[in-house]
Amino acid sequence: MNKIKNTLLLALILLAGSASAQELPMPSPTSTLTQRIGLTDISITYSRPSMKGRMIWGDLVPMDKIWRTGANKATKISFSNDVKILEKPLAAGEYSVFTIPADGIWTLILNSDLELWGTGDYDSLKDVLRVELPVDVNPMQAETMTFYFDNLNSDGGVLYLTWAELRIPIVISTNDHEIAMKNIEKAIAENEKNEYGPYINAANYLNGKGMSKQAIEYAEKGVNLSDYWYAHWSLAKIYGDAQKWDDAVASANMAKSKGMETYKEKGRDFSPYEKDIDKKIAQWKADKKAKK
Repeated sequence: MNKIKNTLLLALILLAGSASAQELPMPSPTSTLTQRIGLTDISITYSRPSMKGRMIWGDLVPMDKIWRTGANKATKISFSNDVKILEKPLAAGEYSVFTIPADGIWTLILNSDLELWGTGDYDSLKDVLRVELPVDVNPMQAETMTFYFDNLNSDGGVLYLTWAELRIPIVISTNDHEIAMKNIEKAIAENEKNEYGPYINAANYLNGKGMSKQAIEYAEKGVNLSDYWYAHWSLAKIYGDAQKWDDAVASANMAKSKGMETYKEKGRDFSPYEKDIDKKIAQWKADKKAKK
């Protein structure tokens, strides 16, 4: 008798172990979205519910009540550097994401508790940030809840939450310019071999930020350190953006001469770059003529 009981007990244990290890498809699959904006890495992990013929807003998701903004475990978002959400500062770190849907305006909540499942144990005292979000009509109805990024540049972008007929824009701006400037200072301070690269990289970055005076200074230092054609070409384009057209043309011609010479020695074809340089030279000459 005891032998039969022991056999049954062993069978139940094995069955329970098998069931606990069983992996099955989730109705709302987990997804992770990662995006770099400037120097900041942003990652979102969330479960994606689908409409499946159901009414979403005001039915499956009640209005004017806190929502986990997804399914299953709370949605999480992380930032590698400090950012601003709709101009409100947020420290680097990882947060759980909640929203309060409402007609016309939603509330976005970032909370420090990362182990929440649903909203039952949500504690507003652990909120790190609250902002109001406008509501857009979704250009195309989304069957499955989706986060995606758009309108990206080195200073920020928009994280969109879209589901059914609604789209919610979350404007994120980074503080990466200050980090970039420190990186420039560090790269130049550590440039013991006096290579031109750190100066040209800094010049191109600053030029993209509209800081033409500083960009020219760095590019000229780069050219003084190296006679390589690309250094002259970078300086030429920065001169051109600053409307110093004579200097731009002179530097471009120097870049073309150095490039043709270098590529000929290596048995390579410089003509694609030559065409780009000639096109720019013609443009700068035309710009100078039009300015008179």
